[in-house]
Amino acid sequence: MLQFPVSVETKSTETKSVETKSSWTIAFVALFTLGMSFGAAWIAVVALKDIASEVGGLRSVPALASALAWLGSGAGGILMSRIADRVGTRWTVVFGALMIGLGPVDFDARAALAAVARPRSVHRPDRARRH
Repeated sequence: MLQFPVSVETKSTETKSVETKSSWTIAFVALFTLGMSFGAAWIAVVALKDIASEVGGLRSVPALASALAWLGSGAGGILMSRIADRVGTRWTVVFGALMIGLGPVDFDARAALAAVARPRSVHRPDRARRH
């Protein structure tokens, strides 16, 4: 019959919990970042009819934009994961947050530039045609 030794020496190792204040902060920041970035791709789906009416009633235009947004999310996710392996997660999150924030700014700047650059008919009485 096998007999076990009566005194077995075990090391008392205290394991610290992973759930700290900073880990929960990081989790909520990651959740917020994912919510903001992936929520942006759904805007074309939610407002499809309104966007389609703005572009002449064609639903294919905003549908293409939505498809390209999803394609960009997939390809960008793979690319950013490779970059995160090299430079770290923090810098990829900072870069992504800046790009999400600059998207609407760029769009507004282009719309403002298009409004300024649009040709206008200026009525000048001194150059009016004389019959």
